[in-house]
Amino acid sequence: MPPELMTDLTITLVIFLVSIGMVFKGKVLKAAKTGTPTTSLEKLHKRGAMFLICGSIVAIIQVIKLVSFL
Repeated sequence: MPPELMTDLTITLVIFLVSIGMVFKGKVLKAAKTGTPTTSLEKLHKRGAMFLICGSIVAIIQVIKLVSFL
């Protein structure tokens, strides 16, 4: 494999792992039962939804890029 392709593949895999982390964090925030003293429960649920949506979109894009390498 050429170095450029290997670098691109590594970056794609790292971004994919970060997007999986975003989805996981979104699920945790949406499952929160109580708010913290500085943030309300509704705000946590909105952040959780945002993390879920953004993480899912980025993960789909990275999977498409990975498939195009093969």
